[in-house]
Amino acid sequence: MNRPFPAYKGDEPFIFVSYAHADAEQVYGELQSLHDRGFNVWYDDGISPGQSWRQELADAIDDASMLLYFVTPQSGTSANCHKEVNFALDSNKPVLVVHLEPTELPSAMRLSLGDIQAIFKHQLSHEVYRDKLHGGVNDCLRHGVSAPRSVGPKRPDKVITPQRIAFAVVVIAAIALGFLFRPAFDASSVPAGPSKPIATESSVAIAVLPFANRTNEPDYFTDGISEEILNALVRTNSVRVIARTSSFIFRDAELSVQEIGEALGASHVIEGSVSKVADQVRVNAQLVEASAGVPVWSERFDRDLDDIFALQDAIANAIVRGMQATIEDEIITFDEIAPRVGKVTASAYDNFLRAQQLLHRPGPQGPQSAIALFQEAVAKEPKFANAWVGLGYAQWLATGIPAKKAPLVKESLQAALALEPDNARALALLGMITARVEYHWDDGLALLRRAAQLGPHDAEVQALYTWHLGSIKHPWAAEASRRAYRLNPLSPAIVSDYVKSLNATGRQLDALNVMERFLASRGAREPSLQETDLLVGARQYDLAGEHLESARSVWGADHPDVRILEYRLAMAKGDPALARSIEQELLLRMETEYVTPFLWGSRDSLVARFRSGYRQRETQLVYAVLGGKPPPFSDAEWQQLRQSMNIAELGDVPPTHRTRTAKEIEVLLATEIPLDASVLDSFAGAYQSARRTIGFSRKGDEMWLWVGSQSGPTLRVVAIGERRFEMLPQKGYTYEFVEPGTREFDLESTDGQIVHHWRRVEN
Repeated sequence: MNRPFPAYKGDEPFIFVSYAHADAEQVYGELQSLHDRGFNVWYDDGISPGQSWRQELADAIDDASMLLYFVTPQSGTSANCHKEVNFALDSNKPVLVVHLEPTELPSAMRLSLGDIQAIFKHQLSHEVYRDKLHGGVNDCLRHGVSAPRSVGPKRPDKVITPQRIAFAVVVIAAIALGFLFRPAFDASSVPAGPSKPIATESSVAIAVLPFANRTNEPDYFTDGISEEILNALVRTNSVRVIARTSSFIFRDAELSVQEIGEALGASHVIEGSVSKVADQVRVNAQLVEASAGVPVWSERFDRDLDDIFALQDAIANAIVRGMQATIEDEIITFDEIAPRVGKVTASAYDNFLRAQQLLHRPGPQGPQSAIALFQEAVAKEPKFANAWVGLGYAQWLATGIPAKKAPLVKESLQAALALEPDNARALALLGMITARVEYHWDDGLALLRRAAQLGPHDAEVQALYTWHLGSIKHPWAAEASRRAYRLNPLSPAIVSDYVKSLNATGRQLDALNVMERFLASRGAREPSLQETDLLVGARQYDLAGEHLESARSVWGADHPDVRILEYRLAMAKGDPALARSIEQELLLRMETEYVTPFLWGSRDSLVARFRSGYRQRETQLVYAVLGGKPPPFSDAEWQQLRQSMNIAELGDVPPTHRTRTAKEIEVLLATEIPLDASVLDSFAGAYQSARRTIGFSRKGDEMWLWVGSQSGPTLRVVAIGERRFEMLPQKGYTYEFVEPGTREFDLESTDGQIVHHWRRVEN
């Protein structure tokens, strides 16, 4: 019997399925159901009857997030199944047992599985069984993750300087008295690995630079061809492809291929040119090994413009063949893409390329203008699926209240999916709307996960998936954010999300590295609200002001997001009166137009902002609602809001967590952030709270903590030089970052209660 789909081999959490091969006919139907629901499934179809249990199976169970055991009379007596189940239990993996038929398990297996509630398919209706199966798998995946090492601060939007890191390290060490002291980055102190270790990834990645324009057309035509070649490479699922947002900023850059490759994290760069005469197009392309700056493949392609899909697919497949011939990488499977069916007219394709160019423009005008061009394209070619997808994205990105524009967006996406049911970008945006606008959280997540599986190297898809996981505080969010960042390392929006993810999981040092790399990158980035926001968080106020001025010229001085950044800058620079006036203005505007954020502003306006967010279906509202009840809300009001948003469907939100592998530690140790003597000296002194006195003394290039008195026992908490330092935040606490010389600071518990108020009493 043909297997329903390939076993999952990616690096996201997945299900290991234990079953008897004699039951393949009925089990494959179960696997397809899980697969269609968006779950990653690993199953074996290669063991012959009587063959010994293999190391490959043990490795797969080690990597899996849970084991699903389908019980039948055949699997109930299978020695291999017994080994798999017991191996999973010994490894503390969650196990879900499903009886497909009435089966009496052997006594040893009954003993092993005695504490686990099973699902009995033969006793349930089809609908109830499916709900129990999918719900059981969700619960195992949601709650079966290893306990976290640490939980980061609840204020993830603060990006930190080396000085702030240093003081936060000593503060957290002091808080932990009793306690949590160990030398920074001691690999022996890293606990046993998580339920699923971070998978090895290939270092091979392609960046497609904008091709040189040898036509008489504006740049939209050549850029469109370049982007569509990039998208065709994404569809091969063979290798990581850097997003257009990052690679196209190097247009006309006076940088070497080596420098561009390093900035993008790309091992290979594609460059070329486009020529066009009438309806004939010629594309020259070459693949360059970035580290050496040496071309390893080149070719010329000539096609009719009406056969443009065939041209793009031919180029992508030729590049894949070129890489296959020159790259030895055991992790990558080089797969060519199947040719797309059908053609589009030159006129419809021209509309599409013009619209795509507008869609990438910063500011609200681009998407709004793109809508009409996408509509022209689908009117000329109703079966042009990607034009329908583009129309949906343009409608979503255009200014407007989510609740009002969502129905139009869904119509466009459903038209695309009727033509291409596996269109990853259509599924991703549809999933986001289903979850965050309609509040069907499980269905939305299933669509997003399906999209992420179909487009593992599609930066647009992974960005939506990452953003959604982060907003619902899903335990996979941090890993998804890392993957999205690797695909789009110079996108301000992606960098902002990744920095917040790193901060939220206690990896402030990593966040600082990402910030430094991004802000130091050289390229023609367009004015960006997210980059301005990052600069405010990094306390680079003068530079943030310059960026904000550029953003005003693109977005308009009156745009709500511009006013929000002005609010943040005013608060950061100590002008609460200006900040308050901006807040009052935006509160009034919320009544009639869409205003984005909900995690800013004064406490007395909180209820009004939440109500407006629910009415407009503000897509960021869920993040705030998953937190604790804000003080202005009554219990009844808060519960009503949560019920209206169907929050119960999300279940208990597990704590954010992370573990760091020895390899990650080694990478972090490779770079230093030196702190000069004056900075270290500024932290030295005694600090008093209601419960104890702590102090910090500098000894050479190290900071030492003392408790009670300086003559008492001391413990090293910061080491500068050959070893780096890292924050060790304690579970259940948040805190303010403080600058050198700060005399007072608070430590809060996650419910907002002040736990300690520390005051410097002696320098």
